[in-house]
Amino acid sequence: MMKEQSPFGIRERFGRLLINTFGKKWDSKPASLKGLEKRDVPRHIAIIMDGNARWAERRRLPPRVGHENGVESLRAVVKCASAWGIKVISVYTFSIENWSRGPPEVEGLLDLLETTLREDAENLMRNDVKVVVMGDLSRVKPSLRQAVEETVEMTKDNQGVVLNVALSYGGRQDIVNAAKDMAEAVKFGSLRIEDISQETFMRYLGTTNVLKEGEEEEEEEVFRGKKGCVL
Repeated sequence: MMKEQSPFGIRERFGRLLINTFGKKWDSKPASLKGLEKRDVPRHIAIIMDGNARWAERRRLPPRVGHENGVESLRAVVKCASAWGIKVISVYTFSIENWSRGPPEVEGLLDLLETTLREDAENLMRNDVKVVVMGDLSRVKPSLRQAVEETVEMTKDNQGVVLNVALSYGGRQDIVNAAKDMAEAVKFGSLRIEDISQETFMRYLGTTNVLKEGEEEEEEEVFRGKKGCVL
């Protein structure tokens, strides 16, 4: 009888496979699922785009070069995820904490995101990628907000992988906002205290739009850490 592989081993091998896609382009052939069965591939992966500036610094390059290479890696991951049958990719592009960085770096990051959204419109459509966004967009400049809205609208009917972009998003702030919204609902009588549950609370989180994109029960388990993979 074949020995059952541990979940950690599967996650580790999947992570290495995903890392091997970095450096590929939109028009590259997706990597094959070597050594992994389809059933071992997570339904949802979360990617924290961190370390790009340090990558550039070690090579004595400007931080923007590191961020641009991070975007190239993300393009490769999205294309491979589409080929592998992954349902959702959540990518943490710019957190609420990132607003505390120096103005030049903040402006550079947000300009790069806006440029990427506009330049990749055709490729997103060609690869059937659906873009959704979560976060506080009131803080970003109007041109970026417009690029986000146009991309979400343009890709809303796509049936492939869902690319969930966390922009000006923070998990702690999301919980605080959800608590405030629930308190207001209780105050005005649209929600009873006795009806508040874990499932109710999740409906008030910024992740709600992502949960609606797949089979809700399964995607909730992803956010609870049962069926996902964070890289």
